[in-house]
Amino acid sequence: LRGPNGAGKTTVLRALAGLLSPAAGAVTTDSADARIYCGVLNAAKPAHTVIETLKLWAALYGGAVDDALAAFGLEGYRSRAVRELSTGYKRRLGLTRLIVSRRPVWLVDEPTASLDAGAAQSFASLLAAHRARGGAAIIASHDPIDAPDARILELRP
Repeated sequence: LRGPNGAGKTTVLRALAGLLSPAAGAVTTDSADARIYCGVLNAAKPAHTVIETLKLWAALYGGAVDDALAAFGLEGYRSRAVRELSTGYKRRLGLTRLIVSRRPVWLVDEPTASLDAGAAQSFASLLAAHRARGGAAIIASHDPIDAPDARILELRP
């Protein structure tokens, strides 16, 4: 999903995630367990450590913590409180929820915002691997995402 601020990209994702009711029409899916929403606020409590956050998500979704740590280079930050992380590392942590959740459909809002080039490439690689396994992603972004065969829907305010 592309478009200027205020065009409704986040609203569309939140409606697809079941967090908002659409103003018109309906969103129907086979199962709410098929999708995971990853918003820009990262869903991490400031007082929790990186590992506590990942263990909580693993308990909720049944995924593996170590794979998630490695995917975004967070191994050395296990004991660090979320409030002590830079904005970019908070974003990395938020994106690990996609890995831990093991959901086939990713709804991701601005995944590369605040990421350096290496972490943005890590996200692109994870996205490619997810899609190669048959997964899907709906992504709202101002930044180009390395997904050569992606379809782009341009929203206007």
